[in-house]
Amino acid sequence: MNNKTIHTLTHCLVTLLLSISLISCGTNLQTKSDSDPISIELKKADRLAKQGQLQQAAEIYWQSAQSEATPKKEQLQLRAAELLIQANELSLAQQYLNLINEQSLTFELIPRKRIAQSKIAIHNEQFNDVLTFLPESLATRAPEYTAEILELRSQAFSGTGDVLSSLLTRTRLSRHINEHIQITHNQNEIWRLLALARDEELSTWAEQGNAELQGWISLAQTKRAPYSNIDQLNFALNTWRDRHPNHPASEHLLISILEGFENYFAIPESIALLLPMTGRYAQIAEVIHAGIQSARELHTNPVSYTHLRAH
Repeated sequence: MNNKTIHTLTHCLVTLLLSISLISCGTNLQTKSDSDPISIELKKADRLAKQGQLQQAAEIYWQSAQSEATPKKEQLQLRAAELLIQANELSLAQQYLNLINEQSLTFELIPRKRIAQSKIAIHNEQFNDVLTFLPESLATRAPEYTAEILELRSQAFSGTGDVLSSLLTRTRLSRHINEHIQITHNQNEIWRLLALARDEELSTWAEQGNAELQGWISLAQTKRAPYSNIDQLNFALNTWRDRHPNHPASEHLLISILEGFENYFAIPESIALLLPMTGRYAQIAEVIHAGIQSARELHTNPVSYTHLRAH
């Protein structure tokens, strides 16, 4: 065997030994990671959170954070606070948030802390604090949290009595949500806010709002107009549809307006009359009775009634 062959075999053997060594190190590293106490605790916290045991999970996250460096530490601390808010343990959640130094947060974590603070502030009716925590610019700079920020800002505006700003915020929010439950909630809130407004306020807001809000206001005004029957209301709603063909108002809402009119003006199937057929008012009672009886006989769908005599 010549020197060249020996050198080649030696090189191959060294390469093989190095490969085995690297694989062994990698296996040992993975095993160490899996058996790391913090990793085990975090997996336990994840499992508890999924099971709805939010307080227990939050405590584990918070304790585990003490052994971590920034930004992992703050991530775990915020997770703990968020779970406590879900569990409605707002006092403890506020304590946790107060201990998180915003100066040490990465840009991605700042919106999470502000949102958590705002949820507590909403509960405590500290609406101006919410608008301070969540300026409009933050909704633009943090697109991942835009919908949640706008939802909280709208609630805050409503809480301060600024209904127009709340409505404008919700029309902006409608462009950032796509889940049915979110869309339905947002539209219901818009409709609720419009119901609180006076007629003159609606007229004023129609001049200040965007195209979507103008459509909502027009729909509210359409609903409030006087109608003699449901056909007139149906015609008015069809006219509204023609004028606002791309408006996001759901068909379900329009149908509910018609159903509300029908229920409000529904003709009862039966009525009861309590008339003094004897005594000093008997003659007047007879006239009333005769009039109702005549109207009943002339009506195409006569209403049954019960005649009760009062002595």
